[in-house]
Amino acid sequence: YSRHAPWREMLHDSASRRVDMSDWRYVIRQKWLDTDVAELINPSRAFIVHKSTPDADALGCSLWFSDDFPDQEEQAGHLGVRQRVRVFEMWYRVPARIKKVQGGEFHGQEYDPTDAVMRAAVEGELCHIAEQQQMQVRLAIFTTAGLLYEGRSPYRHNRFPYTLMAAYQRNRDGAYYGMVRGIRDPQDAFNKRMSKALYVLSTNKVVMEKGAVKSVERLREEVARPDGIIELEGSNRRFDLNVDRDLAAAHLQLADIDARMIQDVSGVTDENLGRKTNATSGVAIEARQDQGSMATSELFDNLRLAFQFQGELQLSLMEQFATEQKQIRVTNAKGGFEFQPINDGLPENNLVRTKADFIVSEQDYHATIRQAQTQMLFELAAKLPPDIAMGMLDLIIDLMDVPNKDELVQRVRKLTGQRDPDAEQTPEEIAEQEAKQQEQAEQNELAKRNAIAEVEQKEALAEQTRNAAQFQPIIDQLEHLLKLQGKQYALAVDQLEAKFNAQLDSLKAAVRDSQAQQRLSPSKPARRAK
Repeated sequence: YSRHAPWREMLHDSASRRVDMSDWRYVIRQKWLDTDVAELINPSRAFIVHKSTPDADALGCSLWFSDDFPDQEEQAGHLGVRQRVRVFEMWYRVPARIKKVQGGEFHGQEYDPTDAVMRAAVEGELCHIAEQQQMQVRLAIFTTAGLLYEGRSPYRHNRFPYTLMAAYQRNRDGAYYGMVRGIRDPQDAFNKRMSKALYVLSTNKVVMEKGAVKSVERLREEVARPDGIIELEGSNRRFDLNVDRDLAAAHLQLADIDARMIQDVSGVTDENLGRKTNATSGVAIEARQDQGSMATSELFDNLRLAFQFQGELQLSLMEQFATEQKQIRVTNAKGGFEFQPINDGLPENNLVRTKADFIVSEQDYHATIRQAQTQMLFELAAKLPPDIAMGMLDLIIDLMDVPNKDELVQRVRKLTGQRDPDAEQTPEEIAEQEAKQQEQAEQNELAKRNAIAEVEQKEALAEQTRNAAQFQPIIDQLEHLLKLQGKQYALAVDQLEAKFNAQLDSLKAAVRDSQAQQRLSPSKPARRAK
């Protein structure tokens, strides 16, 4: 699991400078636990827990002198009936000689004699073991009275189980601080100017000559009242009320400067806030938005880096401890889901034997960017043919941030005949889809048969034309023969018969050659008759 740890509970190596915690020698987390819970850490040393309970403020954390407000609340509970103890969890690195596997699929991993597959690979000389020196992570749990547990880290990743999420780091001492640090001074100045302006507007300053009023104390009371009445002693004596009231406007102007400085230091421009400025063109507005993004890019880079480290730790723990069979519900960007089995006996689903990488992808998710994308798609759909535009209308509406978006998309898909690509098909939809596929296949088969019949008809017509052309001279001679008589008729008949027999023999020889060639060529599949 992943859980937030308050920074007030953490104490890390002050000599470190790297955000990835690779140069940290130690990190300590302090936490108040009930005594019965603390005893379960190491029951054989439960006396340490009882011994440290009355001395919970031995580290200078006295209830009356502490400046740590959460600890005051915790100790207030400790002084009551509920017994609690402060427990320290310290992860630290020490140099050690480690046996590592060289070569094979386990290259670079620490040799684990309890791993049967790794041990078999070493014994089969598929890889070998070599000693290397590296920093080894160890764990110590202790209280103010003594040590409860000390040993090697139970995690295979050999890293601290905490992920640092920091905005900036000070070069002088390596202290981490957030974005608010840079705007505290202008914020204090802004509060001071507003306080000064409010004070000037809420008070009345009087400049008068001596003896202008009968009682100064009475004058003070009347001036402070909104309906006060002031009676002067003489008409020629000086009496000025609300002197220096114009200073309030000057303080408000300075406060406005401080407010603009807070916005400038934060890096958030008016264009990022959607305010109207002197930038009129879209290019100018986008450039100023990019300017604001540059000031905050380091914050998002550090957040992405922390998310990467946290994911790597969780993935390593899953590969080490997730040994039971289960199914994980995996969702996509649109809310669709599927169940992925792990450790079900199949090699591809064996999570313990898997070595995977945790990768964080980037995606623009700002609302203004989505609105711009939706507008571009609407403009593109207006230029496309109506049938194509209707086919993509449901996807365009799905990008919009409007109420009842899902209902709109569902109705559009119902009208256009589209279906949700992430939704599972119902039996009725499957049957309808199979019927459409069968109907389409029959139409394709019918079109194919019509095309074949048309080709055969054209080939038969061409053959008939060729035959008619071959016998046309004989027909012409027969017509000429009908016009002859006697010996000329007999002679013409003999010539025509000889010519007809020769033409017939030539045609038969051509047919025999064609049949022999068809027998030598590879046979074609017969057409399926319906």
